[in-house]
Amino acid sequence: MGYGFRQWVLLVLCAIALLPTLVLAQTDALDKYIADGTEQFQKQLYTRAEKNFILAKDEIDRLKITDQRKAVVLNGLAMVTIVRKRYAEAKQYLEQALVVLQRVRGYVHPDVAQCLINLGDLHYTVSEFEPAIDYYNRALEIMQKLVDARAISESALIVPLGNIASVFFDRERFDDAISPLKRAIEIHDRAGGSDTDLIWCLKMLAEIYVKQKKTADADPLLTRALPLAEKAYGEQGAELLPILSRLADIRFATGKTTEAESLYRRVLTRQLQDLAPDDPAIAATEHNLGVILAARKNYTDAIQYLGTALAIREKNTGEETLETAATLQALGDIYNNQKEFIAAQNVLERTLRIRETKLGRSHRDTGATLTSLAVAEINQQDSAGAEKHARRALDIQEKAQGKESPDLVPTLLVLGTAYQAQDRFTDTEILFRRALANREKAMGKDSPELLPILKSLADVLFKQDRPLEAVDIIQRMRAIEENGGTNP
Repeated sequence: MGYGFRQWVLLVLCAIALLPTLVLAQTDALDKYIADGTEQFQKQLYTRAEKNFILAKDEIDRLKITDQRKAVVLNGLAMVTIVRKRYAEAKQYLEQALVVLQRVRGYVHPDVAQCLINLGDLHYTVSEFEPAIDYYNRALEIMQKLVDARAISESALIVPLGNIASVFFDRERFDDAISPLKRAIEIHDRAGGSDTDLIWCLKMLAEIYVKQKKTADADPLLTRALPLAEKAYGEQGAELLPILSRLADIRFATGKTTEAESLYRRVLTRQLQDLAPDDPAIAATEHNLGVILAARKNYTDAIQYLGTALAIREKNTGEETLETAATLQALGDIYNNQKEFIAAQNVLERTLRIRETKLGRSHRDTGATLTSLAVAEINQQDSAGAEKHARRALDIQEKAQGKESPDLVPTLLVLGTAYQAQDRFTDTEILFRRALANREKAMGKDSPELLPILKSLADVLFKQDRPLEAVDIIQRMRAIEENGGTNP
């Protein structure tokens, strides 16, 4: 229930009509008990608060008082018993308070709505979601009538709307949560309200979009939430961390690596201040920074971040987990790029064992590891091993992504290279031409990204004594180079 809007409210004692002097004298003690109980609750002195509220209730029963103060005391006892996790007692107190408020205040009153919200919060706390929704909707209906009558600000609707969305979120009914969240945000934009409530709405809606793989919709929500959170909580506030982390993940996933790196560095700084040095969250951030730096060929720093991530993950989650495998995969790819193929093979063989065990032999991630392992093997002149692993990888990837996916290109190339090492030039050419077609489809016919494939294809044509075709390929390469390459 990380996105819960629950805001327990201790009803304050409102002005009460003047009573006869004798009664006032008798109720001085009652009012003191209520005031002391309220103050102690706010100071989190719950034992003392409960004692004073019980004394106040005894006075109410003795004097047969039925005004607003009875609801205040019952609500106070409910809040104390909720904090102390005595939920059955709290429910009884709140239900009694609701009856009193409806009689004293009428059915359409802010205090009645707040008591309904408290009842909804109580049911939400004990995972009784349907009653919680019912209470929140009843409160929302009352508050809407008060808004229509201009008795309260429209911004008061944000809390019950947020509560309703929170229940749907926890139930993974994300489509149902979107409407109240959008409405709450629209109300805030129109009528104002608490920025902290707006931040929660923006975060929750963004999280829903992330879960629905709509990262383009999530990004602007978090981008809006971040400066609001910085203003509300300070630039060092712990509440910023989830926003920064999720926004960094989105920028990373959408290829905005420069922005992602900046955000991850802010996240890491906070994590190192606030968390234990071996916290799994630190490992995730270090891993992502390592991957970003590796893509920029900053392998020295990348290895440092990934090494830290690996050590934390091996310690916390074990040496044979998928998180560990992800970091090992990243390290293996770096070693391949650094031409440290023995180190790459050792790391990638370990990765493969983990992924085959945890994910199965036909999983997409297993296929990625097989391709990387084949690269390490072919560069050690192990064409048989490279062929074996690349063929497996290609079969997995074709089934998962289709035969024309650009993601197949590295596997097609390494398998073709393995065939070439075995003098199987016809098979090599077929694979290289497939790789070329897949990349052309993704990047266009004039992209400089085609040059390595074109060079490999020209080489294999020369080996087949087809120099004219090879020269045509070389001329095409020169044209791309002279034009500087154009990407669609």
